Amino acid sequence: MADKAKKAEEKARKKAHQKVLDQAEKEQKQKKRQRVIRYDENGMRIGDDGFPMTKARKRLHYLYDGYFFLMVISFLVAVGMIAAAFFQGQQLTEWELVAYGGNQFGNFSVATLLRVEALFLLFLTAGSLFANMKGMAWLYDKAPWNPVRNSMFVLGIVSALYFLGFAFIVGIPDPFSLISLIMAVLMYKFTNDVEEERPSLKKAKVARTEVK
Repeated sequence: MADKAKKAEEKARKKAHQKVLDQAEKEQKQKKRQRVIRYDENGMRIGDDGFPMTKARKRLHYLYDGYFFLMVISFLVAVGMIAAAFFQGQQLTEWELVAYGGNQFGNFSVATLLRVEALFLLFLTAGSLFANMKGMAWLYDKAPWNPVRNSMFVLGIVSALYFLGFAFIVGIPDPFSLISLIMAVLMYKFTNDVEEERPSLKKAKVARTEVK
C-alpha cells in the first residue's frame, strides 16, 4: 500500500510539474504574438531602434513593407504563369527542342511571353526580398548603405528597361515592372529624406506603451 501511495504521489507531482511547464510555454507563445508599441511624451511612436518614427521614417518603413508584399505576389503570379504556359498548345521539336505552335499574341507565342514574364517576376521576387531585408536593417540597425543603394538601382534600371522593352516590342505595358520602377524612385526619395534628418534625431524616452 505504501508503494502504491508513493507511486500515486510521484505521478501526481510529475503531472502538476508538467502542467506548470505547459502553462509557462503557453504564456511564452502569447508574449511572442503580442506587439508592444511605445510612444514618447508627444504621442509619437518610437521605432525599434529607440528613435521617434518621424514622417520620413514611417514612409520608408511602409515602402519596405510594400516590397515584402510585392515579393509574395510576384512569386505567386510567376508560379501561375509558368503553369499556364504549359496549357498554350506550344510544342517542342524532338531533337532540336525548338518551340512551335500554340496560342499567339500578335507575332509572339503566348507561352513564351508567359515564361519571360515569369522569369522577370522571379527576379522581382528576389530583388524585393533583398530590398526589404537590407532596407529595414539600414533603417533600424545602421547597416551599410551600399546594399540599399545597389538594390535601388538594380531594381529601378532593370524594371525600366523591361517596361520599355515589353511596351515597344510586344505592344502592351507591363504593370509589375512599372510598379517596381515607381517603388525604386520612391526608395531613392525616402532614403534621402531619412538620411537628411538622422543627425537631428535623438533617442526618445518612453512615456507610454500599448500591447496589441
